[in-house]
Amino acid sequence: MPKKQAEKIQALQRAIKVLQMASAAKHRSEARYLFSRARALVEALPASQTVQERQQLSELRKKFGVGGKAAPKSSKKLKPNPVLKSYVAPKPKPQPAPMPDLAPKPKSKSRRKAKRSPFNRLGSRYIDREALGYGPVDESKGSQAR
Repeated sequence: MPKKQAEKIQALQRAIKVLQMASAAKHRSEARYLFSRARALVEALPASQTVQERQQLSELRKKFGVGGKAAPKSSKKLKPNPVLKSYVAPKPKPQPAPMPDLAPKPKSKSRRKAKRSPFNRLGSRYIDREALGYGPVDESKGSQAR
């Protein structure tokens, strides 16, 4: 923002000219910025020096608002007036009972593998205890075999 009053007036006039071009070209965001800039410049100057500029800005605001798509004043939607008749909700339609599925369902595969016990791996195989270094299971049978 310029410091001298003459520079502020020139900046305000430039902002009004650019604002006219922006509103004619439908550059909404630029026009909103320029409106705020012009408002700051008008407030910084005495009202007696900016009579014409204030009139131009008010005309531009009217044109900008009439051109459609002006910012809404409030985002709340108006509620419609309540109807005097008593409202009866429609009866829900009965839905048919689901038929049971007789086809066999595939078993879901588990992602986790079950841990195997060591006895399942051995099965019913014969274990040669002597080859493993163990003595005979029954001493009476073991002494006869030797």
